[in-house]
Amino acid sequence: MKASPPAAAFVKKAFPERYWFSHDVAALPKPYPDTFLLLERRGFPREVLRSGIPYQLNVYSDELGGLPEELFNDRAINWHQQQFGRVGLIAAAGLFQWSDKLIVTVLQSDLCQQIYRSSRYKSLAKTRIESRFKSWPRILLNAVLDFAASRQITAVYIPVADEVLRRTKKQLIPDLFRRIYNSPVERYSHVRCQLFDTEYWTIVPNDNIEKIVPLEVRPATAPAPHHKEICIFHDIEENIDTDIDPEKCRSALNEMLVIESRHGVRVTYNILAALYKSKVELIAPGGHALGFHSFDHALQGSEQLARSRRMDLQVRGYRPPRSELTPELSEFNLAYYNFDWLLCWSKALALDDPTLQGGIVKIPVQLDDYGLHTGRYDYPGWLTRLRGFHKNSFIAIGLHDCYAEHWLAHYDELLDELSRVGRLVTADQVADRIFLSSEENR
Repeated sequence: MKASPPAAAFVKKAFPERYWFSHDVAALPKPYPDTFLLLERRGFPREVLRSGIPYQLNVYSDELGGLPEELFNDRAINWHQQQFGRVGLIAAAGLFQWSDKLIVTVLQSDLCQQIYRSSRYKSLAKTRIESRFKSWPRILLNAVLDFAASRQITAVYIPVADEVLRRTKKQLIPDLFRRIYNSPVERYSHVRCQLFDTEYWTIVPNDNIEKIVPLEVRPATAPAPHHKEICIFHDIEENIDTDIDPEKCRSALNEMLVIESRHGVRVTYNILAALYKSKVELIAPGGHALGFHSFDHALQGSEQLARSRRMDLQVRGYRPPRSELTPELSEFNLAYYNFDWLLCWSKALALDDPTLQGGIVKIPVQLDDYGLHTGRYDYPGWLTRLRGFHKNSFIAIGLHDCYAEHWLAHYDELLDELSRVGRLVTADQVADRIFLSSEENR
């Protein structure tokens, strides 16, 4: 994590003080949403996309000028959900390092650009946000150039605003995007060039050292104690792969949600995308994390990721049927379709603890309720097996709607026991912790 120096350091570099606000910058070894899709639209071949390294730069501020903290967790405003559990995300950049070049895919502020989506906060925060953080594109570009200078990048490529407008399907406000992509560049020595079939502003960091405000590396601190984490997840598939009465599955889902609400816990629901629209309005109000459990539970064929993603653009995670890692589930493909985490059997992942690999947080599963369904275990025997994992620093446990008759009557007691053993977390919370503690962020 890096931190901004005082305003005087910016003024010394001819950076107007009115544009300054105190901020921290996190450099994360992961792609910002749509990184690969945007580059592909701008002419980058797949082989280049596979050979480069994506990064995400997050700009946070602790000086929020009275803005309510809950604003930063509003899904309508923080649409991309990239705050990773930390309040105060102001802006983010998608970056792609290709050899000694750094390509900017997007300069984004959900806070400033999406505030109008929330009727609750629009009138409360819009004026304060604009007056406090209107200069976020300049602050963010400085952070990008500082990142590039620290990695011996020879040139930074920023798409010109007209290219962004031309290649974006939804209707955009031209003046806003010119302020984001064109205006900040004017501060630096730059040229206009073409890369593949897109025009970029090109800034050479070494030619602009006198204008780049170096951010300060925070002194290393002892990591916070890591308590045992227990991730309960539900695979919601009704009778798509069993002969279970679907009405019983729906009834079980309702009872699961009631019990979890009574205990005040949030878990992770992995929903078949084919069922997603009929389930999400029931599940989402509980604040639970959401993942796709494939589109239709098929292992053969392709486009499970693409078909799932078309159902919802905000779901962050994916869990394959039967924990089988098909060729489709490469790190590149998961990142291409904007998934942050993959929840899968520990033996398939060859992992005991959640781990960041290829921009994806891989979360290992130790136990699910399939053995109850097949009769391999009765509930007391299954619970004994679960208790054998209590020594682990991380446990992920899967419970299906279609197998609920084997465990639902004991769910209250199970939640009580697991809450005493460790901290109950969602897959989103696990991913957030891993991303913010990643190596590039130190």
